[in-house]
Amino acid sequence: IDYYNGLAKSYEKVYKMHSQDGQYIDLSIRYYKMAMEFSPENYHANYNTAINYYNQAVNRIKQIDHQTEILELLLIQEECLILFKQSLPYMLKAHKQKPKRKETLKGLMAIYRAMNEYEKSDGYKDALADLIRSGGVHPDSPDKKRN
Repeated sequence: IDYYNGLAKSYEKVYKMHSQDGQYIDLSIRYYKMAMEFSPENYHANYNTAINYYNQAVNRIKQIDHQTEILELLLIQEECLILFKQSLPYMLKAHKQKPKRKETLKGLMAIYRAMNEYEKSDGYKDALADLIRSGGVHPDSPDKKRN
């Protein structure tokens, strides 16, 4: 499991360093999924698979400019919706495993917003605000205040 997670993380780094060549992020996702074959409840693999799908959609959106034709724009929109939908079950599983982690709440809020499901997005936004207000942030969260 650690081997596959490490290999997946390495491909993520290569992806970020080499002009975001899609083959590297696809390999990263593939290795996270292999880790999940051994441990379906692996938080790290679920969360990062969700983030990788989400980031692929965001990067595709960033390629849109004023010269993008309407038909291409519609194809990009459809492609992104598919990626957001692929991201969702992994983020939901990660959230189920660590429901007091800010990152998963933020992820679900963003995914649902991107899918135009504003009520669900707002629900996770409210849950995040409640969590912050109560100080009940998961100890693994990098946003947690340290004394």
